Amino acid sequence: MSEEYVVSETPTGSEPLHVERIINQFKRPIIYVTANREKQERFIEGCDFLCPNINVEILPAWDCLPYDRLFPSPGIIARRAKTLTNIANNLTNIDVLAVTVSSTLQLLPSPKYFKGRYLELLVGRKINREHFLASIVDFGFRSAATVFEPGEFSIRGGIIDIFPISEKDPVRIDFFGDVIDGIRYFDIHSQISSKSLDKVLLTSLMELGFDENSKSTFRSNYRTLFGGVKANDQIYHSVTDGQYVQGLEHMLPLFFDRLYSIFDYFADPLVIFEDNIHNNFREHESLIKNQFALRQEEMVLNNPTVQEKIVPVKSMFLDYQSIIEKVSKLGLISFKEGAQPPSKNSEKSGFKYSRDFTKERKDVNSSVIISLRNYIQSLLVSRTVYLV
Repeated sequence: MSEEYVVSETPTGSEPLHVERIINQFKRPIIYVTANREKQERFIEGCDFLCPNINVEILPAWDCLPYDRLFPSPGIIARRAKTLTNIANNLTNIDVLAVTVSSTLQLLPSPKYFKGRYLELLVGRKINREHFLASIVDFGFRSAATVFEPGEFSIRGGIIDIFPISEKDPVRIDFFGDVIDGIRYFDIHSQISSKSLDKVLLTSLMELGFDENSKSTFRSNYRTLFGGVKANDQIYHSVTDGQYVQGLEHMLPLFFDRLYSIFDYFADPLVIFEDNIHNNFREHESLIKNQFALRQEEMVLNNPTVQEKIVPVKSMFLDYQSIIEKVSKLGLISFKEGAQPPSKNSEKSGFKYSRDFTKERKDVNSSVIISLRNYIQSLLVSRTVYLV
């Protein structure tokens, strides 16, 4: 499949059923692209309800604008890192990766960067505690007197409390020497332990790291791009010291020799676009360029409050044309809500919208329930598939 294949007359809400059929037909992982987070969440909810056997993973987009002076929230970054770690290490079988236009355009570290970048803690397993502590610090976990928030850990003798991004509650790890004696959830308010677990997975909270190679690459790329380093350059010196500063994600390209697309994370994915995605890509590409130009203008005006530096667009984002070239090689299926002229590269979905019961709801002399029952009976007789 090298050309775009169109499934037309696809009612909103029927997409999960089509995706399930495509998975069964092609036996390939699906990268499903939606316009925004709301549509992404709606698709996932539809899969949970209509196709519970499909394993859907999500790669959330940043919750800030490109080149924003704000920064993505730690929870979003941690969720992204967890998903990328999962894919790179095949920790779970992923049938569908749900992405947005924004998260598709954004470039990522190499899959090799996340290879082995996780810890699976099992009850009864012996671990090197020094290596364990060094790893969770490298993952971005922060030491705290008492664990209250995701990303925090605390050490009290043979007990380590930690709040992984993969869990709704923090966990308490009991050690007997170097052996994990028990893992239990605990309440952040009472600090009382509760349900036991057999294992817990710890993944990085960041898409970047502070190992010596990463810091060296950052310093070299930083000097090449921005020139000499001043004594008061907080970003440069913080990275040199291995300290995270908020908003450092905007400098992601400097930590690596090159970045990759989400399409590079799968061996042979099939890509599915929701309706009108092509226009959404063009609009978001324009937004990225406009945001970059705006930040450049601020720097030219020499606003004393603007100290952050920005990286080139091409180092941080794909463009629309590159997206189309990549997905055309992989195989692209597009869902269209409207009709499509018949061709060898298109088919009708086979679904239709159900009838509108607004008239019955407004008529005090009519029963919506009776009308709905009669309508369903007529569908069963005709064996026509509709989507409510």
